[in-house]
Amino acid sequence: MTLLVPIALIGWIPFVVALAAFLPLRRVVIVAVLAGWLFLPVASFDTPGWPNFNKPMSVVLAAWLAVVLFDARRLLALRPQWIDLPVAVVCVSPVVSTWWNSGSAWEAASVFLWQFVQWGAPYLLGRVYLADWAGLRELALAQVAAALLYVPLCLYEMWAGPRLHQMLYGFYPHELHMANRFGGWRPSVFMHMGLMLALWMTAASVIGFWMWRQGQLRGGRLAGWAVLALLLTTIASRSVNAWILLPAGIAILLLTTYTRSRVLVACLLAAVPAFVAVRASGVWQGESTRRVIAPVNPEKAQSLAYRFEHENLIVANASRSPFLGLGRGAAAFTSPAGQFIEADSLWVIVYGQFGLVGLAGVLATILTPILLFLRAVPPAQWRAPDLAPAAAWAVVLILLAIDNLVNDMGSPVFLLAAGGLGAASATLLRQNREVGEPQLAGKTAELEG
Repeated sequence: MTLLVPIALIGWIPFVVALAAFLPLRRVVIVAVLAGWLFLPVASFDTPGWPNFNKPMSVVLAAWLAVVLFDARRLLALRPQWIDLPVAVVCVSPVVSTWWNSGSAWEAASVFLWQFVQWGAPYLLGRVYLADWAGLRELALAQVAAALLYVPLCLYEMWAGPRLHQMLYGFYPHELHMANRFGGWRPSVFMHMGLMLALWMTAASVIGFWMWRQGQLRGGRLAGWAVLALLLTTIASRSVNAWILLPAGIAILLLTTYTRSRVLVACLLAAVPAFVAVRASGVWQGESTRRVIAPVNPEKAQSLAYRFEHENLIVANASRSPFLGLGRGAAAFTSPAGQFIEADSLWVIVYGQFGLVGLAGVLATILTPILLFLRAVPPAQWRAPDLAPAAAWAVVLILLAIDNLVNDMGSPVFLLAAGGLGAASATLLRQNREVGEPQLAGKTAELEG
């Protein structure tokens, strides 16, 4: 680890604050989160008694300090709404769980701070600064532009291996052998691992494709080539999840707008909690999936068997305290033989630590904005210039929810989008109720014409 690591993590905070003196706060928030997530080192410094100081902490503290110093009035003017209840549960339920299991008020406060940094802070920034269609469009354009910056870096690592983080910061943040996939290198650049990068590039590709198709990207043919570069880079990232989620995201957008039906999205949204329910209840142990895949890909089947076995052990542990979980200690992740149990999926990690209450909060934080958008905006209007970016973010959040069933590769960028999408959709629904008719009906006629 080089001296540049602490300089980058600590220096990012005053750098973002300085930007706030020259740029609009909305843009500062987007830059702070996006650029910080893309280029800061994946490192962590121990701070006894408090959450470790790491990339998420640096990114969120930088954005929040800029807002507090330059726009505190707007932040204080924010009034809680019912749509904020899920993220409040995400932040508060771990406090109750930790206090219940450890009896330590200090540890409970530490847990709250970490949950707020990881979930609450980026969500609330989205609620404040991205709560309209223009804000979501700006975030979408920034996501696409940032992904294009990553394209040459990804291509380099596909050729030379995941070396950039080590070259700049002096270490590789994950196990190097895990980056060798399908006869080549899976890039990770400055993210924790290749799976996280693949999901992030998938999100940018889906957004870029949809905005290009609706004429929302400037540059004519050049914009089309740029989107093609994103798509090909994502496919070449050697991630099975990206190979599944990328065409799925594009197909969801095309089919939903073509059929003008909410059914497909509604079914996908229902499938996420349904999957969690059958796994958390122990009704489905996963053995049938392993048997189906084994003849086709024995290595993948073995990996799935390993994953399901560990998840089943965590579920069994969590059954001792299903509503509040077993806290952030080792209780949920210790086998009957006393060995540590690895966990990859967000749902099982949250269930083991914070129980059904915390798990419900996490799922609702991601799914509620999609449900609100689905209710507020008919699929026929998803192609409208001002709504296309929001529609793309809604689908990206669906892909995130699906990926979290097998991974834990989230990003504060997604929570910015969730906060903004939920707030913008709730505002539109409220306006529709006040006037008694859809506010965007003219858009549909305009599109049909």
